Amino acid sequence: MKKILIASLIFLLLVTVYTGWELAADAAQIYDGTIRLHVLAASDSEEDQALKLTVRDALLSEIAEWTAGVTDKESGEAILRERLTELEKIAEDALEKAGHPCDVTATLTTEYYPTREYEGVRLPAGEYTSLQVKIGAAEGKNWWCVLFPNLCTSTANAEEAMAETGFSKSQIRLLTEDEDPRYTIRFRIVEGFAKLGRTLKELFR
Repeated sequence: MKKILIASLIFLLLVTVYTGWELAADAAQIYDGTIRLHVLAASDSEEDQALKLTVRDALLSEIAEWTAGVTDKESGEAILRERLTELEKIAEDALEKAGHPCDVTATLTTEYYPTREYEGVRLPAGEYTSLQVKIGAAEGKNWWCVLFPNLCTSTANAEEAMAETGFSKSQIRLLTEDEDPRYTIRFRIVEGFAKLGRTLKELFR
């Protein structure tokens, strides 16, 4: 009986370790395979908040054309990095056309995002590659979306968009099965990995 108990404990330990490694791999793909869009309005005035959406629409239209057919995050990131100045010009032209000229700054950086849901997809809190677009003083409310996989403007459903860019079935279920307790727990564990990584980074900075 004792041997059976020990064998059972060892088996449970191995399953736990395997599940942990599997979740860690899923977490890495989710964070490393995603590009977010972060547009900051000049202020919280009604006018500036509307202009933020004008800039958003102008950028998404161009970015969708540039990245059409791109199936890996690295290629999408390279395209954006090469065209940051062009993105700024597109945004500034849109603002000028709207009758409110203003300077815009576009950068590719790493930013921390809270848990967000887009078209039935929950993205866990954590640090992501981010196209950050600042309008003027950038002191207003944010607008967030997902550029890669394209959850902003894609005509495909979210699951198809993720599958096309290399997300596995288990990763897609992790991000979409919000009513299944098993995946809710796994989702929280992924966020835990991200939080631990962020804490360690701060400690050793």
